[in-house]
Amino acid sequence: MKKLLITGAVGHIGSNITIEAIKRGWHVVGMDNLHRQEVINNLRYLQFTFPQEFEFVWGDVRNQDDFDQSLSRIY
Repeated sequence: MKKLLITGAVGHIGSNITIEAIKRGWHVVGMDNLHRQEVINNLRYLQFTFPQEFEFVWGDVRNQDDFDQSLSRIY
Protein backbone atom coordinates (compact mmCIF):
# COMPACT_ATOMS: atom_id res chain seq x y z
CA MET A 1 0.00 0.00 0.00
CA LYS A 2 1.24 3.47 -0.86
CA LYS A 3 1.62 5.68 2.21
CA LEU A 4 1.83 9.44 2.33
CA LEU A 5 2.70 11.78 5.19
CA ILE A 6 0.79 15.06 5.14
CA THR A 7 1.74 17.73 7.64
CA GLY A 8 -1.00 20.13 8.68
CA ALA A 9 -3.39 17.41 7.58
CA VAL A 10 -6.51 18.61 9.35
CA GLY A 11 -6.41 22.28 8.44
CA HIS A 12 -8.48 23.56 5.53
CA ILE A 13 -5.93 22.94 2.79
CA GLY A 14 -4.41 19.86 4.42
CA SER A 15 -7.75 18.11 4.90
CA ASN A 16 -8.68 18.66 1.25
CA ILE A 17 -5.31 17.30 0.13
CA THR A 18 -5.82 14.34 2.48
CA ILE A 19 -9.24 13.55 1.01
CA GLU A 20 -7.92 13.77 -2.55
CA ALA A 21 -4.93 11.55 -1.74
CA ILE A 22 -7.20 8.92 -0.19
CA LYS A 23 -9.46 9.02 -3.26
CA ARG A 24 -6.35 8.35 -5.37
CA GLY A 25 -5.51 5.23 -3.35
CA TRP A 26 -3.05 6.49 -0.74
CA HIS A 27 -3.03 5.56 2.93
CA VAL A 28 -2.51 8.93 4.62
CA VAL A 29 -0.63 9.51 7.85
CA GLY A 30 -1.77 12.98 8.84
CA MET A 31 0.28 15.05 11.26
CA ASP A 32 -1.06 18.17 12.92
CA ASN A 33 -0.49 20.03 16.18
CA LEU A 34 -4.19 21.03 16.44
CA HIS A 35 -3.14 24.57 17.26
CA ARG A 36 -6.40 25.95 15.87
CA GLN A 37 -9.45 24.63 17.70
CA GLU A 38 -11.73 24.75 14.65
CA VAL A 39 -9.77 21.99 12.88
CA ILE A 40 -11.08 19.38 15.33
CA ASN A 41 -14.18 18.99 13.15
CA ASN A 42 -11.98 18.20 10.14
CA LEU A 43 -10.11 15.60 12.18
CA ARG A 44 -13.34 13.94 13.30
CA TYR A 45 -14.62 13.91 9.73
CA LEU A 46 -11.46 12.27 8.38
CA GLN A 47 -11.36 9.67 11.16
CA PHE A 48 -15.05 8.80 10.73
CA THR A 49 -15.15 8.81 6.94
CA PHE A 50 -11.81 7.11 6.27
CA PRO A 51 -11.08 4.86 9.28
CA GLN A 52 -8.90 2.47 7.28
CA GLU A 53 -7.19 5.01 5.03
CA PHE A 54 -6.39 7.81 7.50
CA GLU A 55 -4.10 7.63 10.51
CA PHE A 56 -3.65 10.69 12.72
CA VAL A 57 -0.48 11.61 14.57
CA TRP A 58 -0.42 14.61 16.89
CA GLY A 59 2.79 16.54 16.50
CA ASP A 60 4.56 19.68 15.46
CA VAL A 61 6.88 19.69 12.45
CA ARG A 62 9.20 22.04 14.32
CA ASN A 63 9.89 19.25 16.83
CA GLN A 64 12.26 16.64 15.39
CA ASP A 65 10.98 13.84 17.66
CA ASP A 66 7.37 14.49 16.58
CA PHE A 67 8.38 14.49 12.93
CA ASP A 68 10.42 11.30 13.31
CA GLN A 69 7.46 9.58 14.97
CA SER A 70 5.26 10.51 12.03
CA LEU A 71 7.82 9.30 9.51
CA SER A 72 8.07 5.96 11.30
CA ARG A 73 4.39 5.37 10.53
CA ILE A 74 4.94 5.42 6.77
CA TYR A 75 7.89 3.02 6.70
